[in-house]
Amino acid sequence: MINPIEIQIFVSNPSDVNTEKEIVQNVCGRINDRLSAIDCNVRYLVKEWNKLIGKFGVNPQREIESAIGEYDIYFGIWWKKFGSDTGIINLETGKDFGSGTYREFYFSI
Repeated sequence: MINPIEIQIFVSNPSDVNTEKEIVQNVCGRINDRLSAIDCNVRYLVKEWNKLIGKFGVNPQREIESAIGEYDIYFGIWWKKFGSDTGIINLETGKDFGSGTYREFYFSI
């Protein structure tokens, strides 16, 4: 059996859109089921930051970025919140990123 090609999707979102994030996961699951049914070797893998367990003394945003690693598709979902302060300075502007969601978006473009 040939290993499937994984298309990795990073869903970047604050906590107020978890329902919408579940929809992305469900859609990817349904697509994967259909692809499998026709013997297509492609699978969509949703990477989730909120399933990571934080380490004491480590900046949470840096830990998320390290654990998520590389991905093929950035999928940002926003509503009323835009994430929490990271305490990480944008070296291009000299200002704090302000939120992990913004930092993730900034580095995806």
